[in-house]
Amino acid sequence: AAGGHWQRQDAGLAIPHARHPGMAMDTILPLTLAAGEHRTVYVRVFSQSAIDLSLTLWTPEAYVSAQQRLAISLSLGYGALLAAVVLTLLGYLKWRDRAYLFFAASLLAETLLNASFIGLLPLYFWPAEWAFDTRLTVLAAGSTTTFFALFSRHFIGNITRYRSYHRLLLTCTTLLLLCVLWACVVDLRSGIQGVYPCILATQLSGIALFFRAWR
Repeated sequence: AAGGHWQRQDAGLAIPHARHPGMAMDTILPLTLAAGEHRTVYVRVFSQSAIDLSLTLWTPEAYVSAQQRLAISLSLGYGALLAAVVLTLLGYLKWRDRAYLFFAASLLAETLLNASFIGLLPLYFWPAEWAFDTRLTVLAAGSTTTFFALFSRHFIGNITRYRSYHRLLLTCTTLLLLCVLWACVVDLRSGIQGVYPCILATQLSGIALFFRAWR
């Protein structure tokens, strides 16, 4: 705000990229300053999903250079994840073991989750005129953990011997799916508050199952 004048700039995943001030994975707010000018800027943030509130003041040249390096690193990382998905699917096609299928599905959902959370998916693989539906992030998070739970149950097996561990994993997974359904159908904000604790509980119960089988 300068001289009592306010400017509204909508940004974030819920705003189509065609309305953003520039092509970027971050939420950018353009600010033009004259030489030696001082200005106080107030930023009000409203978001229905998790958001990083850290602020960085960039010069345009430095920001573009940093974005280019980040894009290269992310391309290499996600390329490696997708290669792992393909190799795992090839293992399923050869041996017909569903553990490979569940593991590949978990990796693919994890890739989509990270790509949507940091803005890579909405920027490059989503129509610029459409607002990105943040419920897809919740679906990806729930799918990642659900397929991990299915992989754990199928890989360890022996349900009779580890009955209590399998029951705990199934209970946590069911609660997670109910929270995901609530977030997508009823209320996103309150649903997210239940999704992430259930994700943690499901992952820990899966790890406990692996540790018990190892013992």
